[in-house]
Amino acid sequence: MENKYGCIKEKEIAVLQSEVKTLFKENKILRNEIDDLSKVYDLIYGLTTNVSLLTEQMSRTREDLSEFKKDTSKDLESIKKDIKEINQQPADDFKHYKKMIIGQIITGIIMFLLGKFL
Repeated sequence: MENKYGCIKEKEIAVLQSEVKTLFKENKILRNEIDDLSKVYDLIYGLTTNVSLLTEQMSRTREDLSEFKKDTSKDLESIKKDIKEINQQPADDFKHYKKMIIGQIITGIIMFLLGKFL
């Protein structure tokens, strides 16, 4: 009778060993999947960090661009003022020479009249 029970127990042990091997294989597969998920998590974290850094850099770039526009508009106004002054210069010179010529003509007439009457 012991033979009968011995065989059954050996079969149960073989089944249990097979199930244990299957469980170890499934455990290994799950561990690999967890490792893969860990790698994906690390990649997502790195991507999030990079996006954060890019956002900060874009913010600084916008500030720099805003300051550049302000400086450029000031320089542009200064250039416009200088051009207006340069364009006005010949007109001012013409007015000066016109006054000088008229003054000399009047002085010449007065000298001529004074010379005639004296």
